[in-house]
Amino acid sequence: MPSNFYTIIPHPIERKILLMPARDGWTLPVHNPTHNWSPQIESLVTAMREQLGIRMAVLYCVYLRIERADGERTSIDAIYATENLSPDWTPPEGARWASEDELGDMQLEASVEWVRPYIGAWFAEERSGVVPPLRPPWGRKGWYSAVEDWARSELAAQGIELLAPPTQIKQWDISSVLKAPTDSGDVYIKGIPTLFATEPRITVGLNNLFPAVVPRPLAIWERVDEGRLLLRDFGGKALWSKEMQPEAMVEALTLFARMQIKCVDRDDLLSEMGCRDRRLAGMPGSMRDLLADDSALHNFTEDEKARLRALMPAVESACEQLASGPIPQTLMHGDLHGGNIALNDDGYVIFDWTDACISHPFFDLLTIVDNGYVPLEAAYREQLISAYLGEWTARGYGSAEVLRATCDLALKLGPLYHAISYWQIIMACEPSMIAEIDSALPYYLKLALERLGQ
Repeated sequence: MPSNFYTIIPHPIERKILLMPARDGWTLPVHNPTHNWSPQIESLVTAMREQLGIRMAVLYCVYLRIERADGERTSIDAIYATENLSPDWTPPEGARWASEDELGDMQLEASVEWVRPYIGAWFAEERSGVVPPLRPPWGRKGWYSAVEDWARSELAAQGIELLAPPTQIKQWDISSVLKAPTDSGDVYIKGIPTLFATEPRITVGLNNLFPAVVPRPLAIWERVDEGRLLLRDFGGKALWSKEMQPEAMVEALTLFARMQIKCVDRDDLLSEMGCRDRRLAGMPGSMRDLLADDSALHNFTEDEKARLRALMPAVESACEQLASGPIPQTLMHGDLHGGNIALNDDGYVIFDWTDACISHPFFDLLTIVDNGYVPLEAAYREQLISAYLGEWTARGYGSAEVLRATCDLALKLGPLYHAISYWQIIMACEPSMIAEIDSALPYYLKLALERLGQ
């Protein structure tokens, strides 16, 4: 079943949208991507440029439906609102601009009739001029041009020339990522929402501590409601690439453990960088808040909800045990996996510090060894854990037996840590985007039921 990315392309002046002729009516311009992940919009922007000759920017997702079979994604239907960046562009022959009233009298192709109410919602927002408060800055008109001007100015101050407008690579409520060519290589621009707006400052601070591992931004921009990062393309291959050898993750994990150990007893510095305080003392309260949110538990039966609430004594006990254990709370990446670690000619690069915080460091192991997406063979999983714990043992934090017991407890409690993370993200997202990350919360909560309920 193909995926369909539909676009609402507005007229540059009038309140009209572009419609394309179809066999038995009209349709929105559409692209059929080969992937089933909606934030990856580079192919959509490229397809519209190739099909229509138009330069546009994706603003936000109006509608998203993900089809699954046997737990795997099979297709996506999405509708994207866009900004027309080609004011003098002429539509191809047969296409037409249609107002809301004109659309009411037009016949849509039968297979896309379902899009009509979502187009209506777009027109309603345009009429009102009211932008939903949860919409991130890059979902608003003018942001794309503003961030291009910002990047061009920052690069020029360093003697670097931007050779072409940035191309959108990824776009969702959590971030916007663009790529642009310069006369000294490609650069990336990342827009960061309110929830994670300190990531630019965190990246600079961690680069100061670990210049060989964390990339140095060319420029940063931080406001209460938005952060921006301007980074060189550091190249290399992500560790989840098929051509990477398993040993690479073993080496990267040992390197990461050394970074965490170096940050022990530096909580004040981590806080100044912008790392959030997510220490164990606050975890039971956050869990109670999550369990009180019925919308967060819509995938659960009443029996499962009761079992989750019954976990609270175990949660409190596990938090107390870990907090009083041999491993101090310190730097956490928060989303450590093979997609956020690369290997280039200079070594390993650990990036995307969006979720960086102060908490129990062993929680970072969970997204490596039990992330739900890449099942690991038991022997390899054990190799990863042993290599990571070995760094802590070598630096006097306890015997192998003691640290393994601590790790086992952290891997039982860790799913709740990550469930709370996803819940906080969901609360900061527009409803249309929640479907893209909605499966992570029940995955981690059910994993917690399985492990803490033993």
